[in-house]
Amino acid sequence: MTESKILKATVGLLLIAVIAAATSAGDSTPETGTLRGRVVDAETGRPLCHANVLLKGTTRGALTDSLGVFEFRLVGGEYTIQVLYLGYKPHKESVVVEPGELTTVEFPLETEIVETLDMIQVQGVNCMVEVKSAATELRFGGDRLQDYAIDSVEAAVTKQAGVQMRDGERYIRGDINSTAPPTMGAESGGTRNPNDRPYDLVYHKHYGVNPFVATEDDRLSTFALEVDDASWTIARRYLEDGHLPPAEAIRLEELVNRIAPGLPHAGEGDFSLHVDGAASRFGDGYHLVRIGVCARDIEDSARPPANLVFVIDTSSSMRRENRLGLVKRALRVLAGELREDDRVGIVEYGNSASRLLEPVGADEIGAILGTIDGLRPHGGTNAEAGLDLGYAMAREHAAAGVINRIILCSDGVANIGRTGHDSIFAAVRREADKGIYLTTIGFGMGNYNDVLMEQLADDGDGTYHYVHHLADAERVLRRNLTGTLQVVGADVMTQVEFDPDAVDRWRLLGYENRDVADEDFRDDTVDAGEIGAGHTAVALYEIKLTDEALRDRSRGRSRDLGVVSLRWAKPAHDDRAGEVTEIERRIGTRDLATTWHAASPHLRAAAVAAEFAEILRESYWARGSSLEDLAEPAQRLVSELPADGDVIELSQMIGRAAELEP
Repeated sequence: MTESKILKATVGLLLIAVIAAATSAGDSTPETGTLRGRVVDAETGRPLCHANVLLKGTTRGALTDSLGVFEFRLVGGEYTIQVLYLGYKPHKESVVVEPGELTTVEFPLETEIVETLDMIQVQGVNCMVEVKSAATELRFGGDRLQDYAIDSVEAAVTKQAGVQMRDGERYIRGDINSTAPPTMGAESGGTRNPNDRPYDLVYHKHYGVNPFVATEDDRLSTFALEVDDASWTIARRYLEDGHLPPAEAIRLEELVNRIAPGLPHAGEGDFSLHVDGAASRFGDGYHLVRIGVCARDIEDSARPPANLVFVIDTSSSMRRENRLGLVKRALRVLAGELREDDRVGIVEYGNSASRLLEPVGADEIGAILGTIDGLRPHGGTNAEAGLDLGYAMAREHAAAGVINRIILCSDGVANIGRTGHDSIFAAVRREADKGIYLTTIGFGMGNYNDVLMEQLADDGDGTYHYVHHLADAERVLRRNLTGTLQVVGADVMTQVEFDPDAVDRWRLLGYENRDVADEDFRDDTVDAGEIGAGHTAVALYEIKLTDEALRDRSRGRSRDLGVVSLRWAKPAHDDRAGEVTEIERRIGTRDLATTWHAASPHLRAAAVAAEFAEILRESYWARGSSLEDLAEPAQRLVSELPADGDVIELSQMIGRAAELEP
């Protein structure tokens, strides 16, 4: 080959390499990511179908599906999303899409009141007409008009665009009350949740059901008292959404303790004991015994000052159902009830935790509310970091003679750091032993961890509440604020000793996860329950009397059945912190009403609440009982206690559950 040919070949190869490189560079495209969003009603959390979603600065857009979900494939970067839906305020938000990753965002829309026209009254209309078909007639009279009459409102509705009837059910395109489930079905990637569950990623735990115990084998029953009520509100949430609550969501004692016991505090001490009972309506041949533990009342002005640290979950999951919005409203209620000598600090946590407000006096309400209003949902959920920082802040400002308390507001779903109760509780228990108590308040359903929230409160010597409506927050943080903040008795334990000559067998209803070993009743190192000022804890027992005790009762002779003992310690903020007190009261047939209807209506209401819980949690001891049969005694109690809102709500819940019962 000549030198010129070699040169030409070399140049040609170089040109091919350059062209190939250029072509390769031109063909390469930036890596894309997926943006998946969900549009919901901010107040109810229900999906908004066929909402318009616009990618600002481009010509791209999408409509949400029946679950309120839309999806874009986008090059990594920051984008502005605008969501439009009739009857709602436009929503605009910036979202960062990571290359090669799935980014999920929820867009809560707030309703908007639009201008309405004056009402137009139409008279003389005898029927509805399908105009489209009638318009094909050239002329017709009244008799012909009847041929096109529509015989029902339901049929008329189906003539509207986007409406149709399927198997007797109305389906409306874009209807926010559609039958589509209110969650994304995140576990399966489909359109429905696994195992026909109404919500995705909800964590409850069933603690079993206490059995009957033969008194001659074991005469002692020992447990820690508590006054939590979250299970009541969670059950109501399921029912309001049209679902029977799962058995594992029901803690019987929390439904019973929601019912006002009608028992006053008696005496000069921190607590008084009450006992009453009657022949059981729900167990043939058995009696129901109610033990009431009433804490002394304390005026709001008489409680010690409080150092409070709000630990607030601001992770992305708090965007669902506008959970964080409800948290803000709840904390506004609390802030408005504090005294000037109280102090408030605020910690938030998402991927990590941040100090948003160093503790200030409650008189600096502007700083407190401004910090609360500035909260925004973002990132993952590092509950461990949030609690660690909250406790650090509380320790720095803790003082003797002052209530030191953390208030955790969260959906309980931790996904960064230590995420389980067993791995977090040691620190919580350690801080509670030092006098920094923990109250947990849960928000949301679907992606909610009831187990973590309940157990954190137990370990933190506090109470657990669930908030679905603002009225729930007002109950805990306004009407019962002193009781929520000020502990009257720490490590409160109850022990009942039944007489085997009078009681053949017994069963404690509820408190399955608060059991204490009988030999630990007087061990002051054992953790138990806490009861606040003005609170009453109730325990119900089913007992079967011996034949001898029944004969004595029929002859009008009083017979001892046993004794109940109560033991507690003074709380950390008391000047006698750690001092232990024990009281007791005898139980006898004299405490039992002769008939069910002769018993106190408050006792009967507690019994109805207990039977409701037994049915919902599928207790063996409730076999043969039905929610429908329970509706009548519940409704009768409403007429006897017409001013008791919780009895009214109990009756409504039972009625709704009866409608849903298979």
